[in-house]
Amino acid sequence: MLRFSLFCLLAIAAFTGGIVGAQAVSVQEAFEKYNQIGMWAWDCSKPPSDNNHYFVNRVIDADHVQRDAMSGPSKRDHVSIIDKATPLGPNEIALSGTYDDKPTDAVWLVEGDRQTTTEFTLDGKKVVSAGKIVSNGRPIHSTSRCGARRQQGQSPAAAQQAQMAAPAAACTAQAKRKFTDLIAGYVQTAVSSQGHSNDYPTAPTPKVFAACINWVESTPDRRVANAFWFTTGRFSSDPNVIEQEAMSRCSNTQSAKSGSCTCQIVSRNGSMAIQFPEGWAEKGC
Repeated sequence: MLRFSLFCLLAIAAFTGGIVGAQAVSVQEAFEKYNQIGMWAWDCSKPPSDNNHYFVNRVIDADHVQRDAMSGPSKRDHVSIIDKATPLGPNEIALSGTYDDKPTDAVWLVEGDRQTTTEFTLDGKKVVSAGKIVSNGRPIHSTSRCGARRQQGQSPAAAQQAQMAAPAAACTAQAKRKFTDLIAGYVQTAVSSQGHSNDYPTAPTPKVFAACINWVESTPDRRVANAFWFTTGRFSSDPNVIEQEAMSRCSNTQSAKSGSCTCQIVSRNGSMAIQFPEGWAEKGC
């Protein structure tokens, strides 16, 4: 029963959206006129996940709009094809099409940049009635537009492309934050192979911490740093001198010389300063 309910919720969400109109128009015209092409989500402030689906509306042709349910920037869980849009009033529209090749009918309510399904039928079974889930009586979850509405003079394709970049950007930012937190912990607790204690956190400034990171094996959830060196104000009061010393010492470690990792300054005066290789954070998105 739970599995069926989750399926229904995703099916409902895949059709959650809204367009309005006073006369019969093609599906494409309706979506473009009322700025429905682009990205919608349960919570646009968070990246896409199994608990926060994003929905991408894209035009196939004049009579068909595809709506993808995404749990990741490149992970599509379900696909809907909308082939009919009939305005019912200033804030309601009836839609029909398919959800994973199963027939569907829905009524959408639009309130600004917010979409709510008030009626929904999936494969002949009533799933939503009067804005509530038939199986449990709970109100249906709405979705919100992610990003700004299409600007005057901006083509629908350009608006769609801009909004589709939002989940990837959120995923990349999250990947960088997670790895930065891992390195921050490393800076605080790293101990040399000779067992020398790490007093970098309490050492006087200027100070820098260099780490030899294996970017090939590292992921946002796994730090592979094979060596480190830090230099502080005890060595010199010149920031350039201490940075050169830390990088020189790190680069002369066996790990760095073997080519298994690359040295860089990851903390400067107690603040994180990681430089991510191009494309590294995006590879998991």
